[in-house]
Amino acid sequence: KALSDLDGLIQENPNNPYLWELKGQIYFETGRPQLAKPAHEKSVELMPTAALLQLNLGQTLIAIGDKDDLNEAVQHLQDSIKDEKDDGFAWEQLAQAYDALKQPGLARLATAEAQFYEGDYNSARTSAVWSQKYFDPQSPEFRRARDIVMATSSKLGGPPVNG
Repeated sequence: KALSDLDGLIQENPNNPYLWELKGQIYFETGRPQLAKPAHEKSVELMPTAALLQLNLGQTLIAIGDKDDLNEAVQHLQDSIKDEKDDGFAWEQLAQAYDALKQPGLARLATAEAQFYEGDYNSARTSAVWSQKYFDPQSPEFRRARDIVMATSSKLGGPPVNG
């Protein structure tokens, strides 16, 4: 019934990205990510700069779980984070996508970011230290992990942990 009513609203307002997002969420939350995908894609097409819409599409693509969808999820989640860098949930989703793609360094770094923005500084420091083991010391990823270690150390009142 809800989907039928929503389809009527979409027919009346086909360019409303939030109606498409709602349709995608209904499908996603009822365990049907394959059906959610086109609705979330449409919402992002209509409003590509909306972080929430990018996040929802990324989450849906992770739930589908094939490699192409996971790679696409990473892109949408990165786009979401560009506008809302402090969204811990978006970072958690990005970590999940990287983990599924067998990229443990990026997964740990994204986990560290999520933990940092959620205020779990001790865990963020630990995750950042572990992530450094996967990166070249000259890489931006290594430097970002080092920044998290330094920032969390100052918040926790202790010396930085060497990675």
